[in-house]
Amino acid sequence: MPEFFTSRALDYWLLWAVALFSAAVSVGALYFLALARRLAVDGARVASVVLHRVDEASLSCVIDVREQIPVRIVVPLDTQVTVPLDITLPIDVEVTVRLPTPLGGLPVKLPVRADVPVKMDVPVPIRAEIPVSASVPVDLSIPVELKLADMTLSESLHAAMRLAERTMRRLWAGLMGT
Repeated sequence: MPEFFTSRALDYWLLWAVALFSAAVSVGALYFLALARRLAVDGARVASVVLHRVDEASLSCVIDVREQIPVRIVVPLDTQVTVPLDITLPIDVEVTVRLPTPLGGLPVKLPVRADVPVKMDVPVPIRAEIPVSASVPVDLSIPVELKLADMTLSESLHAAMRLAERTMRRLWAGLMGT
């Protein structure tokens, strides 16, 4: 064994071994931290892109309504209807009339025959409550489109996008040493 190695104490060589091992671990840790930072930048970039796409997204669906809706109401009716009358009333009766005489009353039978024309407008008031009970079939297809940008969720998405972009810029700046 060369004299260079034997002239030094064992603790000297152990100290060098620990220092070299420590330096190797530090370099490895720095490498893995830089790798983690790069992965975090990529993750923040992906999060930013995904959040932008979510903000531009919309939810679409069709709501089908197929129901029988019962309807039970009372319709109040308060009106007046004018009924025009244009008729001829035939009269054919025999009337007994008492004629006063000095000998007493004398009954006399008189035939009455006539056609009486009736021409008039008769107002007829109508006041009633009409119960209505029915089942109304409803068959609807209602298209619904909800744009996420128009919802209150949009503010949260914008805040998350700004945070992802800010994080990506900070991590990238640290990765590039600026």
